[in-house]
Amino acid sequence: MLRSVLPKCLELGIDKVLITCIRGNEGSRRTILKNGGAYESTVYEPDRDRYLERYWIDLSNRV
Repeated sequence: MLRSVLPKCLELGIDKVLITCIRGNEGSRRTILKNGGAYESTVYEPDRDRYLERYWIDLSNRV
């Protein structure tokens, strides 16, 4: 699903996408990394009492 939405982001003029996943969700983390995700940081989400890993996918080189 992630791979299929990235071309649509480009069509909309979005060249950098922030993707998050819950810390410890290895399937999501691997999917993000396989699609070009670069780890930025882990942040605590107090409203949901969980940590989120933040990844950026740069689409500017996929034009």
